[in-house]
Amino acid sequence: MHENERRKYQRLSGSSIQTLFKRKGFLSFSSYKSVKVVDYSRFGVGIVHNEKYRMGDELLFNFSKQNEHVEHVVGFICHIKELDEDYSYGIQFDFSANKHMRSENVEKALTRIEKLLDKTVNAESEIELPPHNETDAAQPSAHH
Repeated sequence: MHENERRKYQRLSGSSIQTLFKRKGFLSFSSYKSVKVVDYSRFGVGIVHNEKYRMGDELLFNFSKQNEHVEHVVGFICHIKELDEDYSYGIQFDFSANKHMRSENVEKALTRIEKLLDKTVNAESEIELPPHNETDAAQPSAHH
């Protein structure tokens, strides 16, 4: 992580997570909307959306990655950046919000999703590229 990084925990690319969210509270009758996840950790998420929210607004999330699903995850907006046509939001999960959020099941599900993302990142970085030309291929390896 960079020196200027505000985050306490590494976030992984979250583009492969199917995510729905809605504002918690007085708009509780509103339906869930799809949202683009930029990055993810078991403690929070970075999203991009076209609707404007305020610092401290509480949101509810449903996350799915492969066979792992977790619903009604409470998070609050702790960072906002205005983009050209959208807004970038930093969300911190609120594990003290309610009994559901304090449950071991929520924490374990969020952690399993993080591990699935981490496996994807590690698998992509371990892919070996073929040599660029025949002289590279003919060179003996220095790692005998």
